[in-house]
Amino acid sequence: MDALGSLRGVVNPTGEVLEGQDYAPYGTPFGQTGTPQTPFGFTGEQTDPNDLLYLRARYYVPELGVFPSLDPVEEGNRYGYVGGNVVNRVDPSGMFDWDNFVVEARDSLDCIAREGGATTSWQIEAFVQETVKLNDPLHMLLGGNIGSESALDSRGRLIPGKRLVVPNRVADPSGLGMDLSNIHTTGRSRRIRRCLGPEAATMVPSRSPVTRSGIGYIEGVNTSVVGVFVGGTIGVEVVYNFATFQRMTFDYSGIGLALNLGASVVPYGGYVWGLRENRFSPNEFSTFTEDYGGKFEYFSFSGSVPLPMLFSRGKVGFGIGVSGTGFKNQEQTVQGILFGVTAGVSLLPIDLGLGKTGSFERDEISYIQGCRVDIERLKADIRGGNLFFRMSFGELRETVSSAAEVLALQYNQRCVCGLSEVGKGTP
Repeated sequence: MDALGSLRGVVNPTGEVLEGQDYAPYGTPFGQTGTPQTPFGFTGEQTDPNDLLYLRARYYVPELGVFPSLDPVEEGNRYGYVGGNVVNRVDPSGMFDWDNFVVEARDSLDCIAREGGATTSWQIEAFVQETVKLNDPLHMLLGGNIGSESALDSRGRLIPGKRLVVPNRVADPSGLGMDLSNIHTTGRSRRIRRCLGPEAATMVPSRSPVTRSGIGYIEGVNTSVVGVFVGGTIGVEVVYNFATFQRMTFDYSGIGLALNLGASVVPYGGYVWGLRENRFSPNEFSTFTEDYGGKFEYFSFSGSVPLPMLFSRGKVGFGIGVSGTGFKNQEQTVQGILFGVTAGVSLLPIDLGLGKTGSFERDEISYIQGCRVDIERLKADIRGGNLFFRMSFGELRETVSSAAEVLALQYNQRCVCGLSEVGKGTP
C-alpha cells in the first residue's frame, strides 16, 4: 500500500506477486499486472463492477475526478474530490472537507472532538483548548486572516455558517501519550450529525475551563537608561481593549537587568491578550484596570546600527534599530508582545534585558453607547494614532482597525438594547 492507502500489489505466502497496480492522481488504475485478486484499490476503497469507487455516502468516478452526486454536507464545490488536493488527502466518507470546516447549527466543540476521534475527557479538553486558540481573533490577526471572521463569537459560541479552523493533531495534556492525530481524516468518516439542539450545542462545553481571551492593541513610547548592567525605564502607552471596547492610557516605570550601557527612546506598538469582558456597565473600567494595571514582567531584545557620522565619542555611538518585547502579568493571565523602533546612544549594538514594571492608569474612554459599539469612532481613533504613532505605522493601524471592526460587529450582533442606557466614559 502507498501513503494514501491505495493497494499497489498482492503477493502470496511465498512472496510471488499475484497482482500489481498503479493509479493516476485522481484514482484511474493503469499498468495492471497479474490477475485481479481483490475489489479494493485506490485509497484502499472498494471498486464496483462499473469501475465506481464506493465511498459510503456517495460513489466516486476516478476517470472524471468528481462525484456524480451532490455532497450532502459540504458547501462550495459539492461534486469535487478532496478539494483538488489528491496528493495529500483522501475522502473515506464521501462527504465533508475538514480542512474547510463550516459550522452547522447543531455543532458543538465537544461533539466535533468526538467526531475527530477523541475518546477521553482529556482529549476533548485539549481539542477544545487548541480549537479556541486557532480561532481566536489574535491568532487570526497575527496570521494575516483579517478578511475571514472567526467562527467563535466573543463569548466562545460557535457561529453557524462560519468557517472553523480545526487542528489536525492535538497533544494529550495528561502526559499519557494519548495524542489525537489525523483528526481531519478520522472526522471525515465520522461526521455523524448527532449533536444536540442548536442553542446548547453551539456553546463551548460548560465543564471546559476555556474562555475567550480578549485581545487589545497597544501603542506607546519608552525611555530607557542602562548603566553597569542595571537599567531603568519609564513610558506611557495607550491600550485599546477589544474585550470591553474601552481605551485607557497608562504610565509605567520599572527596573531590570541589561547587557549594555547607554540610553534610548523607543516608540512601539503591539498586542495584548487575556483581557476579560466587562463585568459591569460600559463606563466602568475596574475590570480593565485589574487586568492591565499593576505589575508586569518583561523580556526585551534590541539591535541597532551605529551612525558615526551623526554622533561618535569613543566607543559610545548613536544608532537606530529595532526592538522586541514580551511581557506578562504576575498571574500569567495577561500577556503581550511589542515591537518598535529604537534610537539612542549605546556601547553595544545589541541589548538584552529583563525586569519588572508597574503601570498606573491616567485616563479612559468607552466606545460603547447604550449597548452597542460606536464602530466608526473606534476605527477613527485607531487610524488617527496616538503619541508618536500619528505620523507612522499607518499599515499596522489599518490592520488593527479592520480587526477591531470585525470584533465590534460580532459584539453588536449579540447585543440586546433597551433595558438601560449607558453613557460613554469620560475621556
